[in-house]
Amino acid sequence: RSFSSCDDLISVKVERNNPLKIYKDVFSSTTYWKATLYVPKGSSSVYFEADNWKQFQKIEEYNPEVKVGDIYYSIDKDNLIAEVIPTVDYTKYAGDIVIPSSITHDNITYNVTSIAERTFYDCNEMTAITIPSSVTSIGKEAFWGCSGLNSINVEEDNLVYNSGNGCNAIIE
Repeated sequence: RSFSSCDDLISVKVERNNPLKIYKDVFSSTTYWKATLYVPKGSSSVYFEADNWKQFQKIEEYNPEVKVGDIYYSIDKDNLIAEVIPTVDYTKYAGDIVIPSSITHDNITYNVTSIAERTFYDCNEMTAITIPSSVTSIGKEAFWGCSGLNSINVEEDNLVYNSGNGCNAIIE
């Protein structure tokens, strides 16, 4: 009955590919009806069939999140790409950030191709960022409220963004 009185839950996220055994009354009937259950990519069919997990009316998959160095990424194992994402531990990015063109996680290399929406939102202590040529997509408000940011460097061979001619800005 751990969450049975939490009728305001709107999402439940699990990080296991194989569901743990839970009892029917762990969540309220309202939660099963209105909350979205987020499961790792490729595991939704197992949750749709698992006792009590299958009571969730909405089950959606997400790409795994990993931390490499001081940067968080969402990795797409099918396409071997990674997206820079907001921190998942409620801290903010700070100092000089250098995004690599690729990362390695569990002995698999992923190309870093994007920065998610609001990734650096209100990161007031971030002072500089270097964006590699592999990044071809930057989400909305990615740098919103970064009052301490005074240098944006985009690698010269980036075909989508640049910081050339001393403009120190991202231009599409």
